[in-house]
Amino acid sequence: MKEIHIIGGGLAGLSLGIFLRKRDIPVRLTEAANYPRHRVCGEFISGIEERQLKELGIDDQFGDAKLCYATAWYDEKGKFLQADLPHPAIGISRHLLDSRLAESFQQLGGQLESGTRAKVENEASEDRLQIVATGRARQKEGGWLGLKCHLSGFELESDLEMHMSDGGYLGLSSIEYGKVNACGLFKLNKELKVSRESAMEVYLESCGLGSLLKRIQRSDRDDDSCIAVNAFEFGVQPSPDSSRQFCIGDRFSVIGPFTGHGMTLALESSLISGKWIEKYAAGLLNRDQTISGASREMRETFRRRLLMSSALHPFLTTRTGRKFFAGMARSGFLPFRALLRMLR
Repeated sequence: MKEIHIIGGGLAGLSLGIFLRKRDIPVRLTEAANYPRHRVCGEFISGIEERQLKELGIDDQFGDAKLCYATAWYDEKGKFLQADLPHPAIGISRHLLDSRLAESFQQLGGQLESGTRAKVENEASEDRLQIVATGRARQKEGGWLGLKCHLSGFELESDLEMHMSDGGYLGLSSIEYGKVNACGLFKLNKELKVSRESAMEVYLESCGLGSLLKRIQRSDRDDDSCIAVNAFEFGVQPSPDSSRQFCIGDRFSVIGPFTGHGMTLALESSLISGKWIEKYAAGLLNRDQTISGASREMRETFRRRLLMSSALHPFLTTRTGRKFFAGMARSGFLPFRALLRMLR
């Protein structure tokens, strides 16, 4: 069989590598960072089916993960929505999950080169298939700042809390070992002076979420987990040459973080792509057929979710939209479960 080269050892790249190794396909995976590492991520897997995890070969990785059953949403006035999730979501940190997947990939005979940067090739070669799983496409400028940290001793009022304001929103959810992941998206304000450790506190204070900040300050923060990202866009990601690059995960598409569906899209993209790559490795498809077929299926599978997310994101992050959303919820007229289904 032909060897597959995956660039990027995040959730999408590692799960694809495991899927292929389970089928005895030679895989070399190159990752620029080393494990374990923290990522700006909701660390909340919602909407994935058990059969999909089994087909990927990673269903045994979540034994000590936290199951999340309910969610609560807040604005500056307080809680405006309390609801049960249609299906339990999985709460697990990327610090733990990525390390486990990397170990599993190597145990299956995959070749992992961590701490190594690989060049993305645009020149077509029928004998070589390169998968780009390097995460969201970097833009020169971006209007959003993603922030994340882990908390110990934080008392959640629901398995998933979503706090909304004019300046952005912060989600807090249960993960393994009694910890809470705090991850949010804020409108970038270059006038604010922040450090890596102080960024979340400064932004929460600036956007009117002072009551939430006081709750966070009463807990213990893991400073090593405090990280930030900016300069990115949502939706299908731009590619220098989409006909030649085989992109998966966030490098293919980024859904609004408030949906809690980003990790699921990464796993689904690996599963879809893996089935096409399996045919390529067996000589049943050529390189171009594999790339175009997998990309087309991912676009068709994710289209509705990405469109809904793209429409709701600007709506929820404006004062008018947020007040309308909260008002509908408080009056009991918000079709929350229907909206949730449309994003999954």
